[in-house]
Amino acid sequence: MVFLLCFLLLIVAPVIHIIWSILHVQKRVKLPLAAITILCLFMGVAFSILATYIDVHNLPAGTRCATPSVGFIFAGFAI
Repeated sequence: MVFLLCFLLLIVAPVIHIIWSILHVQKRVKLPLAAITILCLFMGVAFSILATYIDVHNLPAGTRCATPSVGFIFAGFAI
């Protein structure tokens, strides 16, 4: 369940960017495309870090290494 939440956090920013850009092209949003891109870029970085934090926080007590959890940051940057 936690993995699904973290994965959804990684997908949110690109989906919002696509929807917002379509609305901009249809002239329903007056915000410039560059501003939309910058806002979604910052959202993507923030959501990647949040997904990593959530995953690390929910690891079992005996876990010694959280390196795979940090993969959410790199996966978020790649997406």
